[in-house]
Amino acid sequence: MFLDQMSDDLSYFEEQLVSKNLESSVGEILRRLHSNKGSAGALGYNVISDVIHSIEESLLDRKSAQHIEPLLAKVDVLKKLINLSRNSKLTRPQFLAEYEKIGREFKSQASFSQKFKVLIVDTSATTFNYLVKNSKLANVELNSCSNGLTALNKVIHEKYSIVVCGAVLHELDGPALIAAIKINESTSRVKTVIMSSNRNLKMLIQPDFIISRSNTEYKQILDWIEQLSLVASAA
Repeated sequence: MFLDQMSDDLSYFEEQLVSKNLESSVGEILRRLHSNKGSAGALGYNVISDVIHSIEESLLDRKSAQHIEPLLAKVDVLKKLINLSRNSKLTRPQFLAEYEKIGREFKSQASFSQKFKVLIVDTSATTFNYLVKNSKLANVELNSCSNGLTALNKVIHEKYSIVVCGAVLHELDGPALIAAIKINESTSRVKTVIMSSNRNLKMLIQPDFIISRSNTEYKQILDWIEQLSLVASAA
């Protein structure tokens, strides 16, 4: 029953993707996916639950939802798992071996394709432009804004790994932004950098780095970003 319902829901999802009708139907798709994820978890289909969760995250991220191919690829993984679960010719050990193999392959691919996100928060575009121009890694996604409160909201609701900010920002300054990030349990592991020529800048909580605004130090930060992104990809 569960596999039949999920198969029907995936067909509906595919139809909406192919017809490019995703925006108007995303609420219904998420409702069906959430129901399927709950059933999968209750029945011990943990890999199916993980794949569905990945699709949900992509749909909730507007940028990711614009790319149909990765979503269709995840649907294909779910179809493969459904067909495997329906294969009565397999022994239990054979089923589990193949099921877990598909799960490992999916997690490996998801880890490889996941963007390492860096947020540049500054009233000047100089830092952002330098990093965009000189970054050579495809898995690093650089975004920018100039408002401290906007930045905090982004860090809380999106998966950023590093925040590089100026000391003077709109609405919430750099030291306050870093303190807010570090005291929040959900964002406390985000790496932080503040840019200031004032080496005696008063900080509520110390960032990982304090740098001046020079190409030499921008390059050091870029090297650090690229090292951390490579470590994250290999994890």
